[in-house]
Amino acid sequence: MLVRDVMALNRRDVVTVRAGAAIDEAARLLAARDVGVLAVVDGDGRSLGLVSERDIARTCARGIADIPNLRVTDIMTAPIECCRPGDAIEAVRQCMVDRHTRHLPVIEDGKMAGMISLRDIARAERRRIDAVNDTLAETERKFRNAIDNAPNGIYVQIGGVVVYANRAAASLLGAADPRELIGLQSIGLYHPDCRDEVRRRRSAADRHKPLDGVFEPAIVRRDGLLFDAETVSQEVIWDGEPAILVHFRDCTAQKKAERGLRESEARHRGIIDLAADAIISVDAGGRITHFNRAASAIFGYAVAEVVDQSLDMLLPERFRAAHDRHLAGFIDSPEATRRMDRRGTIVGLRKDGTEFPAEASISRCELADGPVLTVMLRDIAERQQADEALRAAKTRAEIADRSKSEFLANMSHELRTPLNAIIGFSEILAMQTPGSVRDIKYRDYARDILQSGRHLLSLVNDILDLSRLDSADLRLDEEIVDIGELIRSCILNNRERAGDAGIDIVEEITDDRNLMLRADPRRLRQILTNLISNAVKFTGPEGTVTVRSWLKPRDGYVLQVIDTGIGIASEDIPKALAPFEHLQSTLSRKHDGSGLGLFLAKLLVERHGGSLDLQSRLGEGTTVTVRLPTTRIVSSAA
Repeated sequence: MLVRDVMALNRRDVVTVRAGAAIDEAARLLAARDVGVLAVVDGDGRSLGLVSERDIARTCARGIADIPNLRVTDIMTAPIECCRPGDAIEAVRQCMVDRHTRHLPVIEDGKMAGMISLRDIARAERRRIDAVNDTLAETERKFRNAIDNAPNGIYVQIGGVVVYANRAAASLLGAADPRELIGLQSIGLYHPDCRDEVRRRRSAADRHKPLDGVFEPAIVRRDGLLFDAETVSQEVIWDGEPAILVHFRDCTAQKKAERGLRESEARHRGIIDLAADAIISVDAGGRITHFNRAASAIFGYAVAEVVDQSLDMLLPERFRAAHDRHLAGFIDSPEATRRMDRRGTIVGLRKDGTEFPAEASISRCELADGPVLTVMLRDIAERQQADEALRAAKTRAEIADRSKSEFLANMSHELRTPLNAIIGFSEILAMQTPGSVRDIKYRDYARDILQSGRHLLSLVNDILDLSRLDSADLRLDEEIVDIGELIRSCILNNRERAGDAGIDIVEEITDDRNLMLRADPRRLRQILTNLISNAVKFTGPEGTVTVRSWLKPRDGYVLQVIDTGIGIASEDIPKALAPFEHLQSTLSRKHDGSGLGLFLAKLLVERHGGSLDLQSRLGEGTTVTVRLPTTRIVSSAA
């Protein structure tokens, strides 16, 4: 502690008295200002010395007859020592003792900054001690409160006797109040079968030693029921005495789950051994760790012959390099399962050297010591022969179906080619690339051509997308997408059209800074464009379309498009989400469309593992909510 700390705690100003003042005036000033010493100053404010209560008392005790005529300068003590704000208190106290004085002036920058006395120092130290005691008391209160409200059971024992228990301990042990446990022998809380182990784990020489490590005994409730517990104990000081604090929790459910897991493992091991398909497990290095009975029957090897051997021994040599690359690529990919035959026919190699066609899938399970890959394989030689016979019988029907498919494909090509030409030339005319167009209608016609061409192309694309979705041919080209940038781009693309219609698009995007999703960016753009364009289409002049988004830790990423348009009756909402449906309304008749926008958006959202929800009230507007799962979130701002 420093001099300035004591001055700050006491907050006393320097009280001065003029040099010519009488002694009785100084005495009155000391009493009025409740100080023990006055600084004597001259007319210019310079310090001449100090006069204290003790100086006045000693003068009066000597019985000097001329006391009324004495001045403070006659009895003052000229200061022979001083201190500074940065001096240590112990050094200042020692200086006062050595100089037989109770006060010292405090000098800073050559001027008197205050006074410090032994009484000031004592008072400051008392305050510091009181503050330390208050802090200790508050810490103790918080510690007791934390223990009282801890979710796990806690009790404290001294000499083997319970001296404290929290509410959770009372609840676990079947007591109505923690005080019911006070005074009990702690050994009595354990089932008799566990007490010898408790005694063994405690030191015979010192009963205050805590149990060694985690202990999992059976504990007896007050009503006699048992539960499996997990206990951990530690040495503490409790009310000034060494004690043992014991944490315990009910792990009956955990034990039951562990037993169930062991039983499940045994059951699944039996199922795997009885499976008709070959099931082979390998580690990340491609070494075989499990080989079921069906695998032995198909490949002709005994289990002992293949365990810890390379999976390559089950493949013809010409396929091994490609298989190793395929396996390494699967380990590094985000996929959990994969069909191994999607890149070509799988060929197996039996022990006798014969080859056979097979279909197989591979799955990955991440364990603490690395991934475990499981291959399920089926010999399809007989099935291939049956398939060949079936193909011959179905050839004529397939020719007819192929003709229809070719017609549709050719038709879509024929439609796209002129439409692309219309759009290209219309853009040139709309932008006046050849030069200025004098007649304003010329530019308007070109704009109409452009809009019609884009509309027809959109219809064709919607129908083609629908055919791909129906045939499961549409695959997501996933990559890392900056969702905030994508949303703003879609809003920008629709803002001009909305402005022409007198509609305001409001952007309320939160939590999108640095937010990245794993998704197909083209399909996400298609979803959002469909939703925004639909909202603009069915909202009248002076209406509003609001695009909102936010991140919810449990629900994932949420995107909403809200309009103040004509709305949809509740009974018509299922129709709005169905393909080729047009709801009858005054506004909707003004706009053409395939009726596929919402339907395609919903299918594409579901392909991403998400959901699309539509809520609407007739005459009030519509809210479309898209939710993408947390598995799609790659990163977000901290």
